[in-house]
Amino acid sequence: MIPARLCYALLFWGFFASVFMLRGQEAQDSVYVVLAGMDEKKQAEYINDHFFAFHSDNAALAIALGEKARALAQKNRWTHLEAQTRKNLGVAYYLEGDYPKALLHYQMALDLFTLSGDPSGQGQVLKEMGNYFKKFQRFDKALEQLEQAIAICTEVRDTHCIAAALDIKGVVYIEQGRFDEAEAIFKKELALQRRLGDEKALSYTWANLAEVAIAQGDFRQAEAFLSRSTEIRKRLGDRIGVAININNTGEMFLRSGQPENALPYFQKTVEETERIGFADLQRHAMQMLSETHAALGQHQEAIGWLNRSYALKDSLFNLNHSQQIAEMAEKYEAVKKEKELALRQRQLQTRNMLLGLSIAGLILLAGAFVLVFRYQKQRRIQWKRETELKTELIRSELSLKLQNERLRISRDLHDNLGAELTIVGGALSKRAHISASMEERSALETIAMNIRQAMALLRESIWAIRYEQFSLLSLSDKISDFAARASSLPLLVSIPEDDISLSPAQTLNLFRIAQEAIANSIKYSEASRIELSFLLKQDQQLSMVLSDNGRGFDPEALPAGNGLGNMRFRAEELGGSLEVESAPNEGTQIRVSIPLHQKQDLMP
Repeated sequence: MIPARLCYALLFWGFFASVFMLRGQEAQDSVYVVLAGMDEKKQAEYINDHFFAFHSDNAALAIALGEKARALAQKNRWTHLEAQTRKNLGVAYYLEGDYPKALLHYQMALDLFTLSGDPSGQGQVLKEMGNYFKKFQRFDKALEQLEQAIAICTEVRDTHCIAAALDIKGVVYIEQGRFDEAEAIFKKELALQRRLGDEKALSYTWANLAEVAIAQGDFRQAEAFLSRSTEIRKRLGDRIGVAININNTGEMFLRSGQPENALPYFQKTVEETERIGFADLQRHAMQMLSETHAALGQHQEAIGWLNRSYALKDSLFNLNHSQQIAEMAEKYEAVKKEKELALRQRQLQTRNMLLGLSIAGLILLAGAFVLVFRYQKQRRIQWKRETELKTELIRSELSLKLQNERLRISRDLHDNLGAELTIVGGALSKRAHISASMEERSALETIAMNIRQAMALLRESIWAIRYEQFSLLSLSDKISDFAARASSLPLLVSIPEDDISLSPAQTLNLFRIAQEAIANSIKYSEASRIELSFLLKQDQQLSMVLSDNGRGFDPEALPAGNGLGNMRFRAEELGGSLEVESAPNEGTQIRVSIPLHQKQDLMP
């Protein structure tokens, strides 16, 4: 259920002192009118004081205001105010599903709270980071952060922080299947919240106790806990909390084997979260709709909802989600093929039986010789067809295994190397931000930029190994996207009307060659346009031609280190060739020719 998996409520404790609610464009205008009458520090403080009231009604507005407050605090070196703003932005980006930005803000907020000597702020951020690591099922890391948060908050007697950290710890225990320990923590937390009189926090503890009851199969108790939680949330006007409970009720029906009753709750959750801009819960509810349709045997609807879920946020961290969609579709297609194969086998058996009866009649009419002849012929036909069917099945299984392996490799690259590069880059940027030495700051920023470039190369490699083949259209789109990001120069693209399939090795090598050629044109040629064209020759040779109208050069006098050697090596690795035509003041043309159907077993 949502409280256990995402722990949204804990992200809001301590922030709902205000109930200032805004609506539409008029609300945005009114906020900026209020801010216009304040000095910069008052603006930043006002935004932080009302941040989660804004976010409850308009997430995009809250993030825009938060970024404004962060910029003001950073410019004026208000360390504690910047720390508070970054923690709030981390929570908002987490709820929006932008996890890299959330983690970066958490890390910088932790350092800023340390610099400003605020242990309570440190505990709050450590609690949020524990929730972050729980999201990605790094439970040891999550528990480590939560224990630190509890220790710090206990030392400064921040009871609200202790209760929130205990709640997330209980959720981690639920994720690990340690339900008795989770229940004990929630009951301890419940007593603490009653003493504090914190109704909002109390509503989330009731919801978590409901999840424990569901896991233990006590659905009646779970329904009672959810009812108490919902009653509090409605009274407080907590639209996010009410949406969570609607979803949780659906999950309760789904887990109790009643998918048909769960369906309307998940549909209502999607509608409510779309209205309030709660993207993370909206995606989760769409995933639950996918599971519910799958439980009802409605596979096409299941795949459709899963696609809609991941279409909300297509980024490097959502790459793993796209792979899940592909895997689900493949499994569905595999089941479909198995059913079709079984049907064909039954039809074949029926046909063979009829043929056997015909042969028996011919035996009676034509004698023993005809009987033996026809019987042997039918046996050979049957054996051939069965062999073809088995070969087709083996080929399908091998293809599915190969695709699964591609997806596993790309998933590992993304989840492990990609995540670590993100953390390292964030840490370097954070260190550069607080460094007093300009020389050190410049060096750190250069390293962080190199890491971002490495991340870009990693994304392109992951893109190239995900599938068994690519279309020429997708390659040209990828090159156009690179050119648009690299420069404002127009790139004119021409491809054959009939699309062409390329292997992963061909796709990535051609992309790298085009990338190098375009970068050289932008950097050296002073061109006003660049043209890219693909030509398919009759001998199944594919040509990629990149030309510009720049100042040109003498290829014979070109110094080493211009990238042409790498480009030529990549072309030859594909069994092809690379030609350069250029002269001073006459532009440059680079032509790559490769055999279209050459086997490429290894990625470059």
